[in-house]
Amino acid sequence: MSDSPRKTPGNGARRGLMWLALGLFAVFFLNVAMQRFWPELYGITPVLEAVLLVIATASFISGCLRLESRQSSTP
Repeated sequence: MSDSPRKTPGNGARRGLMWLALGLFAVFFLNVAMQRFWPELYGITPVLEAVLLVIATASFISGCLRLESRQSSTP
């Protein structure tokens, strides 16, 4: 017998959302750091920064909710 947890079909998608959120947050904070130390390198509008942050937060919350619903449904 194996003690490994059962794999569900949507398990990869749940983890994918968390990895997507992590990547988007990394891009956002890297962008902030680059604009702070090298402002002449490139410019991005504040609207695009806000959109990036909103998408990163939304994917993180969606991933957390899906993981939580999965954990509460397993016996």
